[in-house]
Amino acid sequence: YRDFIKKIILDYKYHNIKDYGILISSKFIEYLKTPETDYSKIKFDYIINIPMHINKINQGRFDHINFICETLSEELKIPYINNVLQKNVDTHQQAGLPRKERLKNIKKSFVVNSEVNIDFNNKNLLLIDDVYSTGATVNECSLTLKRKCRKANIYILTFARGE
Repeated sequence: YRDFIKKIILDYKYHNIKDYGILISSKFIEYLKTPETDYSKIKFDYIINIPMHINKINQGRFDHINFICETLSEELKIPYINNVLQKNVDTHQQAGLPRKERLKNIKKSFVVNSEVNIDFNNKNLLLIDDVYSTGATVNECSLTLKRKCRKANIYILTFARGE
């Protein structure tokens, strides 16, 4: 997560440059279809996103992960359910926080949407995010899903590895 990759993500996320979202999605698709990757051998049942808090959406923030998930779903023919997880705490931005603060900041900030009536047990779930730094966000989302669906197989796919 530096140089040009960082610029792509920041411009996409904060300046709504959808061409970068298409680029990121195409790289995800390329990775998932490359025979040499572990993920190419998995039949994913659902795509799930890391959700934004409703306050950020109401402030007009572009839901960048949602756009990527929709694109992946359409291209890969995997159902995308964008409301499985809900962010119930409007946390501080993770970027720039030290590891210990990231873990504390994100703790118990997600819930499984009680209105989603799908049994995810024994299903392969592809959880999408843009950047993996400490893993705090994807780990918290995975734990939240596992509390509800102990037998779900959760796979994480991110575009960049943070520093």
